[in-house]
Amino acid sequence: MKENKIEESKKEDVKIEEKKLSKINLTTGLLLLSIIIIIMLCVYIVILQNESNSDSKTNENEISQPTGDNNTSDDENTTPEPTPNPEPQKNDTLTQLSGEFYDIKTIAKEYRDNKNVKNYKEFIFDLDSDSTTDKVTLKHVVSEPEKDYYYLEYNGKSIYEWISATASVGIVDLDSTDKYLDIWVYDDGYSNDPMYYFYRKVGNEILKLGEFAVDRGFYCDGKGRVVAASLNMPWTAPQVYDSYYTIENNSFKKHGLDFSYNKNYEYTSKDAFFTTNLENLSNFQKNVGENFDTDYRVSEAKKYNINKLDANTKFKIVEFVKNDNDTSSVMDLKVTLSDGTTGYLIHPYNRFYFFG
Repeated sequence: MKENKIEESKKEDVKIEEKKLSKINLTTGLLLLSIIIIIMLCVYIVILQNESNSDSKTNENEISQPTGDNNTSDDENTTPEPTPNPEPQKNDTLTQLSGEFYDIKTIAKEYRDNKNVKNYKEFIFDLDSDSTTDKVTLKHVVSEPEKDYYYLEYNGKSIYEWISATASVGIVDLDSTDKYLDIWVYDDGYSNDPMYYFYRKVGNEILKLGEFAVDRGFYCDGKGRVVAASLNMPWTAPQVYDSYYTIENNSFKKHGLDFSYNKNYEYTSKDAFFTTNLENLSNFQKNVGENFDTDYRVSEAKKYNINKLDANTKFKIVEFVKNDNDTSSVMDLKVTLSDGTTGYLIHPYNRFYFFG
């Protein structure tokens, strides 16, 4: 009997301990859950603060002040949203140089299309790694009714005057191995003749690195090399280049290109003309005269064995050719067609469409 009571007492003690443990586990679980909730709330608050600070910095960078332009409206005094940089775009069809080349806008530190500039835009960067910030300003000035002009200034001094409304201005690192950031201006001017201009701060002055008359393509590798599709080059797909440039002594230095390592690469062209002998071109230019009607000139060219190349015809490029009998700076390409015919690819401008 006594033993039964002792056994029952032990069972009661076990139940009591189990209840205590259950309460402790419940309390511990609730405590852990509370800690997790508190941590999540803290993280959320930190994220909100970071987003708020980011927005604040963006607003600080987007300064809006009047420029003394009496003809600008209230809408023009509103700073536009910055143009977002797209993802770096590689030119996968560059066939004359090794390495990766990119569209300049996609590797610019910041840029602005003029069509988005109502009043002015300031670019604030340390242009020469001297630990002081520099201010480059793109100003919009209305000098006459319905006549808009854009000026680029550095610390109040003019760098470039009259930028067209479809142009772009930006800060780009052409060579990541040096200490400079460069100022880039794209301007297509009065007659849609695209130009690229580059400037660099040296000491307290802004120097002009150089300029490029560009047609259909301008690419850079971010390591000091740039290629520009010249206005005077035949139109091919992929685009071809006769040279590339590096920056030396604060100016662009030209380096020639050839096709010695990729002679088997095939191209096409939907705009160029082809002839088997450049004398045909010289005779055409001498005899056609001053009639600049395109259809007439193309028709007459056939009489001199100069014909527009079929867009599906493939060819290999042998070399770049400068016609000694041609006073213009236009470059031709010596090519071999897919059927084995060797001849010359001719740029249509300065040949048929506009000039003699």
